[in-house]
Amino acid sequence: MARSALPQDFHTQENVLMSALAPVSKWDQQVHIALDSVNVRVPGTVGLKITSINATSYNTTRTLAVPAANPMMHSEALEFWIYVHDVANLSIISVYIATTTDFANHWYQSKTSYFSAGWNRIRFERSGFAAYGTPSWSDPIVKVRLRVVAKTGLDASVTFDPYIAGVESEPLVCITYDDTSPEPITLDKPIYDAAGIKATMFVNTAMVNEIARVTTAQLQAAYADGWAIGNHTHNHYDLTTKTYAEVVSEWQTAAAWLIANGMPRCAYFGAYPDSAFDASVKAASAEAGMLAVRRGLGAAPFTVLKFPFQQGDYGIICATTTHEFAAMKTAIDTAIANRSICIIQWHGSVGEDLQAIVDYIVSKRIRCVTFDELYYGRTNPRYQSLPVGRT
Repeated sequence: MARSALPQDFHTQENVLMSALAPVSKWDQQVHIALDSVNVRVPGTVGLKITSINATSYNTTRTLAVPAANPMMHSEALEFWIYVHDVANLSIISVYIATTTDFANHWYQSKTSYFSAGWNRIRFERSGFAAYGTPSWSDPIVKVRLRVVAKTGLDASVTFDPYIAGVESEPLVCITYDDTSPEPITLDKPIYDAAGIKATMFVNTAMVNEIARVTTAQLQAAYADGWAIGNHTHNHYDLTTKTYAEVVSEWQTAAAWLIANGMPRCAYFGAYPDSAFDASVKAASAEAGMLAVRRGLGAAPFTVLKFPFQQGDYGIICATTTHEFAAMKTAIDTAIANRSICIIQWHGSVGEDLQAIVDYIVSKRIRCVTFDELYYGRTNPRYQSLPVGRT
């Protein structure tokens, strides 16, 4: 089934802070900075590489002229890409935004975790900036400072992509089901169909067509209607009890089954059985070709394994297991208020509260996306599209 084009990163608005980092002469503290034309997301652009040596804090500053009337000043967050050269060595990345040339009044924020080797998207929520002095978002921005700190005794380099923007994001709901009960399709799907909502079903392919289980034909019909049929491994083992090779096989066997049965779209998107995973399982999952895997309970249940972004900064919440309307309403309201993502995890039919939940989603006009759309709307490897306004 043809899919609708997705909004770039589910952004409703982008307002540019910086779109060019060259030349180096624009920046101070030039000893440990250099232009980087190799590690760039868009050919022909140039990034700024900052190196911290032996855990020394290195920062560099440049003058800007962003008037208070610029819409960027009212954006909910700053977003940009960084290329991490030495992920095991990196400790801190910071951004400072000054409203006075001497930095007597500035905003600052740091990130200290969730870094991946290679490309990461970093999001600095406006609400997360701390104030030094008496800065005001109603004052013009006159300087920006970027800072990199390596771990003790180590060196670390980070390349900043030249496009740094203030953004407004769209709140989202992603409804997912696990396992192979037929009820999500036989009982719940008609309610979703009436509202134009598509869900995601993660199935254990070894169990499809067994007694009281969903059938291949049911999955194919839902897929044709726009549902995403995803990978819950072949056998639903606790992956932490399996060897590295067995974990790879579990994902790949299930993916091969989905593809062979005409449902390729979500074959390499999955959910960990019983939310059981560790570092070895994550590595094996990535080797198996998995692009992103949903966890269960937790504040950040969306683990991206390929083309990574900093998933911990997206305010992802998981309204897990509850079927009660009141709890779901709270989760949806939170996603809307925070412009975040509400991932819902269910198993069998939701039951009597589903109609009220769906009606509330429709009344709030919040977009529902399938799991693969959630991933592609955040990373865009499908379209390789550029941020709004960038050419």
